[in-house]
Amino acid sequence: MIAAGGSGGHIFPALAVAQKLKEKKVKVVFVGVGNELEHKILNENGFELAVVPFVPLVGKGIRGFLKGIYLFPFSLWKAIRLIKQNNIQAIIGFGGFPSFIPMVAGFLYRIPRILHEQNVQVGVANKVLSLIVTKIFAVHYATGFWSKKKVNYISNPVRTEFEKIPDLKFTTEQNKFNILVIGGSQGAISVNSAILELVNDFQFNNVHLIHQTGKVDYGRVVGHYKKELYDDCEVFAFIDKILPFYEKAHLIICRAGAMTVAEVSASGRPAIFIPLNISKGHQHLNAQYLKSAGGCIILKQNQHLSSKLRKIVLDLIKNKSKLEVMGRNARIVSKTGDESAAEVLANTVLGEDGFCPVSSAFRSGF
Repeated sequence: MIAAGGSGGHIFPALAVAQKLKEKKVKVVFVGVGNELEHKILNENGFELAVVPFVPLVGKGIRGFLKGIYLFPFSLWKAIRLIKQNNIQAIIGFGGFPSFIPMVAGFLYRIPRILHEQNVQVGVANKVLSLIVTKIFAVHYATGFWSKKKVNYISNPVRTEFEKIPDLKFTTEQNKFNILVIGGSQGAISVNSAILELVNDFQFNNVHLIHQTGKVDYGRVVGHYKKELYDDCEVFAFIDKILPFYEKAHLIICRAGAMTVAEVSASGRPAIFIPLNISKGHQHLNAQYLKSAGGCIILKQNQHLSSKLRKIVLDLIKNKSKLEVMGRNARIVSKTGDESAAEVLANTVLGEDGFCPVSSAFRSGF
């Protein structure tokens, strides 16, 4: 059983592990709260969703708390029923309130329980669940677990397709330099503005730009490119299928959300991360481990952003061998030894000698 839902940040790493388990002939049952995004992502990837309704117990006021308490016994009964009906032998939770009830059910039913945390700042649900799980996997620098003895540090699992992107390699025939700009699903106006100030540099250096602007800023960005007569660009409000653009990119400029960092790293692409200044700088920490390994550059969002970005981008365009090294370093960071994070989690479920509900991988946790 894989318990994940609520947002893409929880669903996509869960999906990566599910794909690895499916390759190993393991039956996977997905459990979520039943929102539209969960159904859409899982249906597109060939997985069904079992719904266990629940709501956050914190952050929604007294009414939200009371609703959660009201739903708790019914949701717990439904999760236990799913475990029995499907002969579940292990459960993986990917954080957030959608994973809470299934993981508690797994604890009551005494099956191995693995917890994965995608962010450096551990959420409330995972803090509580860390007390009752068998094993914890978390990204580097993650802090806040109430139980720390069970923690193993790995990168975030990403879909196999990112790992299959060929290594970055420049050829003498190449005359275009492709830059992919991603501000997140909602875009990033400050990042967009900094990019717009580099239009003349892009034109002079034969840069082909792929720019995801976000819906709010799409019109302004398109208008500016038209005004500057810059047509060597592809502009999107949102890129639904991002993989081909990752493969095409020689450099990525983006925010530093946990899954964005993981996907950039797994794809072996050099990046300039511009972390969003929220939540005590956790986006900066998301990319810090990658930076320490020489796989990316981190820039602060301030009044000097465009000038610093110009200097770094122009330097990288001239030093393509540096980009190749950054790309290789990024890909190395995405793996634990020779295994990807998704493989590590899948193999932990399987244990050492095939599928065993209380394999040697779990015994120390009981």
